Amino acid sequence: MSPINVNPGAGGARAHGISKSDAVSITRNQRTEQENASIAATAILNKALELGIHVFVAPDQNEKLILIAPLSVPRNVRRLFEHWLNEFRSEIVDIIAAENAGGRA
Repeated sequence: MSPINVNPGAGGARAHGISKSDAVSITRNQRTEQENASIAATAILNKALELGIHVFVAPDQNEKLILIAPLSVPRNVRRLFEHWLNEFRSEIVDIIAAENAGGRA
């Protein structure tokens, strides 16, 4: 027995249950991946400074990052920061370059 009153778009919405107004409001509130990566890179650098970890760009400007951590920072924490530095390399390089140029990213 099939239902008599089937409405594929629940609540009077379009075919997949999402109206145009819903789609617009969702995308307006989302950040781009680049914005999220920049926020993450800033948070990583701020936390590194709190722990006494210093991050530099290699002098030959090949975007290689150098991490200097005190021995009091546990090895697993240093490894975690190394991972984050690799994951967000370009954003971190941009932030450091902006700070060295006298501005903020």
